[in-house]
Amino acid sequence: MSTLLHAITNVTLDLKQLEKTAGIILKQLKELNFDKTSYRNAKGETIKENKDWTYEIEDDPDYPPLNIDFHGSFAIIPTLYEHSTVLFTIYKLSLIYENYRLYWFEDFRENLYKMVKMLGGTEVIFLADNAGTPLCDFLDMAQEDCTYETVKERLIAKFGQPVTDYSQLDYESLDYAEIKEFFLDDFKDLKKLQTYKVSKTL
Repeated sequence: MSTLLHAITNVTLDLKQLEKTAGIILKQLKELNFDKTSYRNAKGETIKENKDWTYEIEDDPDYPPLNIDFHGSFAIIPTLYEHSTVLFTIYKLSLIYENYRLYWFEDFRENLYKMVKMLGGTEVIFLADNAGTPLCDFLDMAQEDCTYETVKERLIAKFGQPVTDYSQLDYESLDYAEIKEFFLDDFKDLKKLQTYKVSKTL
């Protein structure tokens, strides 16, 4: 079973305006103009998927927690809960350990930053969805609507302070069942770059 890379971010949701909020975010997601995902079929042909952004509001009190669940043919998909937001990706957890030096990884980070900023967040913590890794427990907490800060505090209690430099992650020693760290990306470099670009235009 693949261990997929997902993230949580410090974005909350006003439950009193679910439909209005969903509509606003839907419009903003479309304005991000992200490329749609693709895959190779049995003939080796590259097939471009074409599902645009849609959303579903899950507000059945018998099946909490309430949330806005977005869908679409994109590499990063958000689900907003009252106290946190989960960003699901199509990539494996090993991405941040093995591929961070590749040029397209920066494209991934830039898109992730754009989405987080659009939603009102400032940072992400990477987690995973496979029960074989301890990180899955913390993803479950977020999906059960535990606050972002609480999840972060419990991660620190278990692993110590987060790793914040991708070069410090060792792919050769990566063992999903025995993972010993968690990664936090505050996009500091991208924020500085954006500030520089804005300053140059003033």
